[in-house]
Amino acid sequence: MVAMQTFDAVIQGLRSRIDGNSEDIDDLTTDVSEYSERIANLEQEVAATKGIDEKQRALPQRRASDLRRALVRRATSKSENDRTAGRASMYYKEVQDLFADLGYGQVHRAECMKAMRDATHGDGFSMGTKHSRHGNEVKAVLADTEDLPPGIACRDPTTREWGEEV
Repeated sequence: MVAMQTFDAVIQGLRSRIDGNSEDIDDLTTDVSEYSERIANLEQEVAATKGIDEKQRALPQRRASDLRRALVRRATSKSENDRTAGRASMYYKEVQDLFADLGYGQVHRAECMKAMRDATHGDGFSMGTKHSRHGNEVKAVLADTEDLPPGIACRDPTTREWGEEV
């Protein structure tokens, strides 16, 4: 009789462990599903920002829009203690680097200068000068977030074109 009770206790203990493991497996399965979904979303975001197709590369307004977005991101990412907070500037070499990072490939200086001029067609943007990496004074596109119209959606580079109202 004692052996039977011991046997029942062992079986009961094993069942408890199996039930506990089943719950752990369910939790892990849920985690894997959530991570798979997050990975898929991140892959879509990367494709949207890096995968600019050939037709869109040729659109000057797309380049100007991407340039405006990058300038606003730079301006808004500065610390409030920074004397240039809310302002940003880029000259053609920086614009060239930006376009390469965005998947446009090698964009020539003339195309960068055109994108800079086109970017100034929005409120809060203008042409001016700044010092290059080598200390030379060069033409630059300037952004000042204080001069941007309220409600402009410019923080989400994957879902909206520049100038769409929120």
